[in-house]
Amino acid sequence: MGLGACAAWALAGAAAGALVGTWALRAAWGAQRCGADAGGRRPSRAARVAMALAGAFALGAQAWALVGGGVPGMGTATRGAAVPEVVGTMVLCGCLVALSAFDLVQMRIPNSVLAVAVATRLVCLAWEDVAGGAGPAEAALWIMARMLCAAGVLVAAMLFSLAAARALGPGCVGGGDVKLVAVTALYLGPAQMVLMLALASVLGLVFGLAWTHRARRIRRTNAQAGPHGARRDAFPWGPALAASCWVALLLGERGARVLLGVA
Repeated sequence: MGLGACAAWALAGAAAGALVGTWALRAAWGAQRCGADAGGRRPSRAARVAMALAGAFALGAQAWALVGGGVPGMGTATRGAAVPEVVGTMVLCGCLVALSAFDLVQMRIPNSVLAVAVATRLVCLAWEDVAGGAGPAEAALWIMARMLCAAGVLVAAMLFSLAAARALGPGCVGGGDVKLVAVTALYLGPAQMVLMLALASVLGLVFGLAWTHRARRIRRTNAQAGPHGARRDAFPWGPALAASCWVALLLGERGARVLLGVA
């Protein structure tokens, strides 16, 4: 595609991302299940604007890269992804924005958002196989192989969660975070998964320290911890995982290999 067409797709993606971010933050607050430091308070205007901008940037940049704009300096200048990949990746990016908003407000990742990402990926895998001339049996085997890989990642993530709970205390890695990692395995290649987990570790540490500092400051301000005081030191890992997955998607398998130095 030409520069104008790429820009148009990027603007359309940005508009969709802003809508997803705004809706998700409102829906998360409206559910009245706020935990940790949210305290049931309505998100500030700055938080709403930030979520809308995050969604716009996430989906806009992905749309630009997918339709042919590529990622400068990463050897992906003309990816020109197929339609099933474009649809699946954009839906996943929307889900990442939505689950980040829910995790920030409610300290949980809704299963419904993850289910949308899984269902979309399965449909797109079948779509790709049919478009590529594969028969029903071959397509089913390929989908089953990807599901088994995701199941293996799920088991590994569960074991890591248990080990982290023993070392750092319960609640440091939630069940939603474990399921999110497994869902991303349906979309990412090996190099992308390694890059995502590495980035998530760094981003999670930085975000966790900032979140914990904020929680302790609020605890010093308020004498009463509230009904969720036991989880004041817990922090949502979902946004760090979502941002890391987004970077891996943006770069693609080839870009991830370049960044990891294994290309």
